[in-house]
Amino acid sequence: MLAGGLVAAAGCSHAAPHPTRSRPPADADALARARSEEADLISACEAKGLTAEREVHVAHLLAVGGSRPSVSAAPVAPFDEPITTLLTDSAETLRSLAMGATDGGNAARLASIAASHAAATA
Repeated sequence: MLAGGLVAAAGCSHAAPHPTRSRPPADADALARARSEEADLISACEAKGLTAEREVHVAHLLAVGGSRPSVSAAPVAPFDEPITTLLTDSAETLRSLAMGATDGGNAARLASIAASHAAATA
């Protein structure tokens, strides 16, 4: 009986693993949009000399998978739009992205950042 098991085992071959389709991370498009929103706010803060506010948005950028931007040594072009308008628009966008997120952690992160933007305009 042992010999039969060895013969059966020797005859087995492992099939090549099935190729797996790589799936984009959950909510990849929403997170990319959130990174874009934060990058815009960082640029606006730099243009307006809002250093502390810039760091808040850098933290938000990191939270949605972005990387820390370098501080521009060159003068930043003037940014005409009021920061409160940018924050209000961003809060609305991020709220919408949070509502459509499929991953609970991403939804919570996006909603939290949206709330932070809304609170900054109050």
